[in-house]
Amino acid sequence: VLAPGASGEAREAARARVAALVPPGTEIRIEEGDAAARIAEAAGAAGASLIVAGTGRDAASGRARAGSTVMRLLRLTPLPVLVAVGEAR
Repeated sequence: VLAPGASGEAREAARARVAALVPPGTEIRIEEGDAAARIAEAAGAAGASLIVAGTGRDAASGRARAGSTVMRLLRLTPLPVLVAVGEAR
């Protein structure tokens, strides 16, 4: 999810980063706006049964933590949210 008004170049860069992380043929959606709200809306529209979200890292301790987007997502969606800890591969 990008900030509102993101450039076409930013959209393509985001798409390329995501495409490098998922299997070929995976649907990739680049949205603009509030990340938690857009994720909840997209999951509901797609008929998803689960949302998988990543954690952030605390800069001081280096420990994984659920960020504000994940916390808002938990409040916005009736779907279960699996919070994955670890580095993207």
